[in-house]
Amino acid sequence: MEKFTTIELDNYYNSSCAEPYPEVSAKPRWDEGTINALSRITLGEVYARGIPFSLSAPEAEQHLIVLPASSDDGQPGEPVALPIGKKAQFVCLGHSCASRDNDGLEPAIGIEVARYTLVYADGSEHTAAIRRRFEINPLGGGIGGSAFVAETMRSPRPLRPEESGSWGRDQTGVSGDNLPGIWIYAMPNPNPDKEIRELRLQALTEDGIAIFGVTLAHFPDHPLRHWPRNTFRLSLPESMQVTSEDLTVDLDMGHITRLYPEPGLNETTWLDDPLTGLGSEGRPAEPGHNFMVEATGSKAASFQIQAGEERFELSYGEALRCGESHDEKGARVELCHPHKTWVHVKVIDEETGKPVPTRTRFLGPRGEYLPPYGHPAEVNTNWFEDEGGNIVLGGDTFAYLPGEFQLELPVGDVFVELHKGFEYEPTRKKLNIEPATRELTLKIRRFSRMREKGFVTADTHVHFLSPQTAWLEGQCEGLNLVNLLASQWGKLFTNVADITGKPSGCSENDTIVFVGTENRHHMLGHISMLGTQGMP
Repeated sequence: MEKFTTIELDNYYNSSCAEPYPEVSAKPRWDEGTINALSRITLGEVYARGIPFSLSAPEAEQHLIVLPASSDDGQPGEPVALPIGKKAQFVCLGHSCASRDNDGLEPAIGIEVARYTLVYADGSEHTAAIRRRFEINPLGGGIGGSAFVAETMRSPRPLRPEESGSWGRDQTGVSGDNLPGIWIYAMPNPNPDKEIRELRLQALTEDGIAIFGVTLAHFPDHPLRHWPRNTFRLSLPESMQVTSEDLTVDLDMGHITRLYPEPGLNETTWLDDPLTGLGSEGRPAEPGHNFMVEATGSKAASFQIQAGEERFELSYGEALRCGESHDEKGARVELCHPHKTWVHVKVIDEETGKPVPTRTRFLGPRGEYLPPYGHPAEVNTNWFEDEGGNIVLGGDTFAYLPGEFQLELPVGDVFVELHKGFEYEPTRKKLNIEPATRELTLKIRRFSRMREKGFVTADTHVHFLSPQTAWLEGQCEGLNLVNLLASQWGKLFTNVADITGKPSGCSENDTIVFVGTENRHHMLGHISMLGTQGMP
């Protein structure tokens, strides 16, 4: 059976986007902002969050089903009945409501503005309350204005950190701007074995309510309820050798947040590497058939894979439930971390027993980076974009961490690398994480004390970081002094507000942060002014 059935509503549309007022006695109230937003929505045959909708054709005269408003005496509006004639697990509605009251204020959250009723072939009924900011929401929603039970048709699109043209916005790692305004409510059907004769829609207030499209879902998993992000290993047939640029992976009812070649990890050579802590050599991606995929979605979703001229479809839900999904062509997707646990980690100096900041990275058994809580898995290495707390050395990603932190680790074998400048022995270890593991203590050994011999370690040329982050990174790299330099880059001034003319307030232990200035001048040249006093 097909996953979805779209319901044609062409014979039931009663209003246009420009004039959302049906020919009824009790006309609904629309605010100007909502009417303006109606003119910008996308119409026609669309997919929204993997759900197909047959919306009105853009050239049609009527585009919406606008529900008649409640009467002056408070009686519900005249109901609108839409014939269905099919069974379904969910009835997915694309709808929205007016944004403002007559006084220009936003109505209270949770007000019941409508009732949607499933009328079955046997005459029984099931009614759902439609509440503002729960099952329905105004067009657009805005920042902080999302609904609790509905999702906007705007579908996020993951961005590569190095993607050109967006600069700082790429830091969010996501973008989405199609179908602004329309909200999807997947109404559960408690009687999926009964045929639905009709869907009855009735407004309870004077607020304008517009129905754009209706689609039936024929599976038991909620189409909008996404499971937490997981990492999967995608294996193509061994005869296929492609790069990630030649590979496209989509999740029809979800999101692919990252796709990259499987790093791989040789346990023996990794643990015995004499260059521990210095990062590995970054190598260009070579063609292969094993890739890592990070994804989140409904259990009813499917991976849609395009590798060169070949297409594959694998079940996301089966991979979650059974650990893997495969097809007859030899493609397979495997859940990498079926069991995980949150772990509180403490890194201590072996001699003193006190927590110490370190540059750290955890790896899974396939070499995949496991970021600590609050740190990204994929670091933006471009100029002035990822401003501290993470670093990529060659092909290795590290996090700068205080002596105590948290992260979610997969049960089984994991690998950890610790580094703290040139006075501590860089450390690599293999760990076994059990389901009951909650605490983890790691040790790092100090073998030298250079300050006692009259030496001071320093980084005299640092930009963009906050003083506190500069201190943390300095601690992790074993630096006694960090010169953070305020500077001008065209119209951009950085760290000017951090200049105090004395060591920054975050300076403590054996790391001092001092904010100086860097000046590029056509007469004086390129000057870094360290330890300056007074105004620059």
